[in-house]
Amino acid sequence: MNVKFPSGAGFIIDRLKEHGYDAYFVGGCVRDALMGRECCDWDITTSAHPDRVCEIFASYKVIRTGIVHGTVTVIIDGQGYEVTTFRADGEYKDHRHPDSVIYAGRVEDDLSRRDFTVNSMAYNEQTGTVDLFGGQSDIDNKLIRAVGDPCKRFEEDALRILRGLRFASQLGFDIEPGTADAMRKCRGLIRCVSGERIYQEICKLIMGDNALKVMLEYADIIAVAVPEIAPAVGFDQRNKHHIYTVWDHTAYAVANSPKDLICRLVMLLHDSAKPDTFTVDAKGTGHFYGHAVLSAQKAERFFERSGERSSIRNRVCRLIHLHDSDLFSGERSIKRWLYKLGEDDLLRLLDIKKADSSAQAPEYRNRLSELEKTRTKVNDIIGQKPCVTKSMLAVNGNDIMAVGASGEQIGRVLDLLMDAVIDNRCENTKNALLNYADTLIKQD
Repeated sequence: MNVKFPSGAGFIIDRLKEHGYDAYFVGGCVRDALMGRECCDWDITTSAHPDRVCEIFASYKVIRTGIVHGTVTVIIDGQGYEVTTFRADGEYKDHRHPDSVIYAGRVEDDLSRRDFTVNSMAYNEQTGTVDLFGGQSDIDNKLIRAVGDPCKRFEEDALRILRGLRFASQLGFDIEPGTADAMRKCRGLIRCVSGERIYQEICKLIMGDNALKVMLEYADIIAVAVPEIAPAVGFDQRNKHHIYTVWDHTAYAVANSPKDLICRLVMLLHDSAKPDTFTVDAKGTGHFYGHAVLSAQKAERFFERSGERSSIRNRVCRLIHLHDSDLFSGERSIKRWLYKLGEDDLLRLLDIKKADSSAQAPEYRNRLSELEKTRTKVNDIIGQKPCVTKSMLAVNGNDIMAVGASGEQIGRVLDLLMDAVIDNRCENTKNALLNYADTLIKQD
């Protein structure tokens, strides 16, 4: 195998070997090189102890990243490379982290503790590929297989269960039957994993090219990681618009949405409250009144556990809340939606509605053409650069204060001015807006 690796990574391996230590690329970068995939993280394993690595690279910036587990990060040309000492792990009493780390003298010992065969290979230019567990064969056969006893691997670290699903989604691989059985047997241990790490793996899973297959085959495992969706698994919608259960519809909707994390998180959780809101009318047809609001609340709980505090959280929950809303294609309506959501999220809402409709019964997908017409109108209006945000108004808060408004009144007046401009009741010029603001303040 001819591996093209960054010069900085190669320098680290050469420098360690010059000082008498073994050193190899290890893990995902070797897998990706064998598959011809682009690799971003070039991890290195070595027989040198962490303190010795720090001494060897003393003239470079070294961060003691995970020194308790034998890992330091060496910075070369602004790029960080994790360098980890060969190790064998002690017991995993918490089903996540080894109680102790034992430094090992051979790369073979280090590879034997890893999760899956495709991640348990090492490489350097002198030795070539070190493959003790059939990783290359499993790549050829597109299989995710645990190293050694799969139950033991998952009992050691339950995060490996989700990593296995994620790799299957990202790489388009199947999970070897024995490994899949062990994942199911051990799935309850996922509760030992932090919400933050679960969130990270779920995000990578739903962004994978093979997400649909994994979501359909391993719903019982995903439901432990994301309990909000558990009632949706196998839930019959009893509605002519739907040919799938709630969860299967969810999986198809995720797969039909753009590879945009916000869109895919919305689709993952958009119908999570359908079982909670299920009613049946006199004709035996199922309905889910108010499910969008409750699904957004479930999404909030999911994000609360994840520790996600960024704008992603707010945007996903807002779009879930709105995913079942009516979109009118008139110019004023579109401008109001642009004011409410902004360009990016209004276009996302259209993508979300398209993905949702595409996952329904074929005879009820007529909304798809309507959504495309609406998208064309939205793009046309965006191209005209209309005033659809307060920052685009010809006046600001200071201007409104100058004509007599104060406190919370300033914001209310700006909102009313925005409405007037969108409705074409007032021109977006400073004089026109100030005159209208003066009228509003006197009426307040």
